[in-house]
Amino acid sequence: KDAEIEGNVVILSNRGDRFTTDRLNYSDAEKKIHTEDPVTLSNPRFEVKGKGMILLLKSEHVTMTGGIRAQIH
Repeated sequence: KDAEIEGNVVILSNRGDRFTTDRLNYSDAEKKIHTEDPVTLSNPRFEVKGKGMILLLKSEHVTMTGGIRAQIH
C-alpha cells in the first residue's frame, strides 16, 4: 500500500493547508507522507517553502527539513 506520486502534487488538509511539490512518497506502515524535493506549505496566514518534508498522519505533525523560508501574511 505504499505509493510514489510524481508531477504537480497537491495535498489539501481539512484546515485549509495546501502542500505542493513535484514528488511525494507515502508509507502505509508508518502512515507517513514524505518528500526530499522542494515543497511549499501555504494557507491564508502564512507560506513556508523548503526542501524536504515529513508529514505524520496520525499526529498531524509536519517537519520541513532544509532551506526553510517563511512569509507571514
